[in-house]
Amino acid sequence: MLTSLDITNYALAAHLEVEFGPGMTAITGETGAGKSLVVDALGMALGDRGETDRIRAGAERCEVAARFLVADNAAANAWLEAQDYPVEPECLLRRVFTRDGRSRGYINGRTATMQQLQELGELLIDIHSQHEHQSLLRRETHGRLIDAFGVHGELLARVSAAATAWRQCSERLRALEGDREQLGARRELLAFQVAELDRLAPLPGELDALERDHKLLGNAEQILASCRTLLALGGDGDEGTDLGALLSRARHLAADLAAAGVRLESCVELFDSARIQVEEALREVAAVAAGVEADPRRLQALEARLDAYYRLARRHQVPPAELAELHQHLRAELDGLGNPGQDLDALRKEQARCAAI
Repeated sequence: MLTSLDITNYALAAHLEVEFGPGMTAITGETGAGKSLVVDALGMALGDRGETDRIRAGAERCEVAARFLVADNAAANAWLEAQDYPVEPECLLRRVFTRDGRSRGYINGRTATMQQLQELGELLIDIHSQHEHQSLLRRETHGRLIDAFGVHGELLARVSAAATAWRQCSERLRALEGDREQLGARRELLAFQVAELDRLAPLPGELDALERDHKLLGNAEQILASCRTLLALGGDGDEGTDLGALLSRARHLAADLAAAGVRLESCVELFDSARIQVEEALREVAAVAAGVEADPRRLQALEARLDAYYRLARRHQVPPAELAELHQHLRAELDGLGNPGQDLDALRKEQARCAAI
């Protein structure tokens, strides 16, 4: 309900304040008295286009403020809340228009666009001299009034859901029918790419293992030779190069010196510790040597699989380690495309079902 209208420097009015009480208010007067000025000014507060020639002569700006009581207007309150404006029992719409053509709008003291003023104004008032504010002339209003009068809320919800589903089917049908050729080409490409990746069957983390095994097998002869040399130095060589024998001899000599009164107790312990560590190191080397075996066939198979990884990675322009993820992604896209013909038939049937509700 409109409660007051404040007009400043609009047309002929330097300043005009009008208050409206409950019930009917009639503004009367002879032709040219300015009755339409009040209505035009109110339309400006509701987001109508402002013209500089409506600014009072000698003034640089005009201003119109309209105050509404909205405590019982659920639609207006919902709009205010959705737009993050203060929700109060009264709502103030204000419009300022300057001679240089600038226009500013405000709702409850906060800036607003003209579109926002118009949207809120449609929920607050009908101005029957300005068709853009006559909600009764809009088709969507007719349906809402008839549904409210007939108390058809449940039926309206059911029909609305069916209409929404029907529109969604229509949009998907148009997309499928318009892009059917492109979808077919995309599906063929995906099928080829997925089949190629299926043959490779890349696994997450597999590439690191392949490269590690390839490096080990590629250097198997050198690794075995080094292990044999270490083992020979540790105990399989002659006495002059046997690390274990040398450390044992050194330990005994240090023990003899200690027995002769020389303080070398820590030296004996260090030689013992060194001999134990050498023996442990040699056992580790022996384990490595036992696990390494030159296998040309295995090496060739590893090289072929790594080559397939790198070749497909270059083709798809992704790092080789990401081939497994790409494989899953392309497979999901291919499954999502399905059969375009079957999808069209299913959509047509669903659309017909929605239309029959």
